[in-house]
Amino acid sequence: MLQGIFLEPAEIVVDCLEGCGLRFASMATLGKRNLLSIVRESEPGLYLDAGELGEILLPGRYIPPNLAQGDKLDVFIYRDSKDRLVATTDIPFAMVGEFAYLKVLSINQQIGVFLDWGLPKDLLLPFREHSEPLRVGDRVESMAVMIATGVNLQGRRDVLGFDVMPSETEEGWQTFLKNLKERGLHGVQLVISDAHAGLKAAARKVLKAEWQRCKVHFYRNVLVHVPKRSQSEVSEAMKAVFVQRDEKSAQAKAAEVVRLFQGRLAKAMEVFESGIDDVLSYLHYPPAHRTRSRQRSRWNV
Repeated sequence: MLQGIFLEPAEIVVDCLEGCGLRFASMATLGKRNLLSIVRESEPGLYLDAGELGEILLPGRYIPPNLAQGDKLDVFIYRDSKDRLVATTDIPFAMVGEFAYLKVLSINQQIGVFLDWGLPKDLLLPFREHSEPLRVGDRVESMAVMIATGVNLQGRRDVLGFDVMPSETEEGWQTFLKNLKERGLHGVQLVISDAHAGLKAAARKVLKAEWQRCKVHFYRNVLVHVPKRSQSEVSEAMKAVFVQRDEKSAQAKAAEVVRLFQGRLAKAMEVFESGIDDVLSYLHYPPAHRTRSRQRSRWNV
């Protein structure tokens, strides 16, 4: 029996560095492979520097030989059975944003089924995500569900179409967008999505429209570098940018945010400053469209 599943990021999906066929996150990220430096050794294992996420334990059973403080390790970060961040040198069958066939190992009648994804802690698939009942031994096939909504000239949002494909690639998004055009979609001026490179490239090639980054994903990208005690303060400061009536005022308010937090949240402000232009494209369009255009969505046109 096949069941659609997509591994959503617990916090963010970030741009990745490509090298030797491996994908590493460009910042310490939950659900991704990361290159982290060894900070210190302790009885349970090695503690690795994960930046704003703090020090993360690599248990002793995963430690390769001949390592020294400062060396970098390729590790995957996830949460253990006690919900603690932990690192492993094991490679899961799928990471955040990827797809795989996963086998059902057990069923908890209260919450859902547990899948084998190649790590000691099995992956939970809650009952609410099931389209059909699953049994032990079944395999779950991951599929990408592509959905597009649009804002028309009257400022009304409509669902334009959806499709299911084996993976979320540039080729898949191009096929999806071409199908929308063949069905009559035209005059697209602005595409809003997360920063998925394949989606961005496909939208620009097929629709030849301006692109804007999803505000919710942008918030997550910034706040992952902010301690929890300060996240509410930073979030409120960022919101002030998006209530401005024009791009000049929004940019001025964004500069204030950087000045306010640069001293104590340098990494967060680096992410904020480098991405803010991509989130303000909606200000190029009529005020009646702006509220709908900056809402959270997989992608809008």
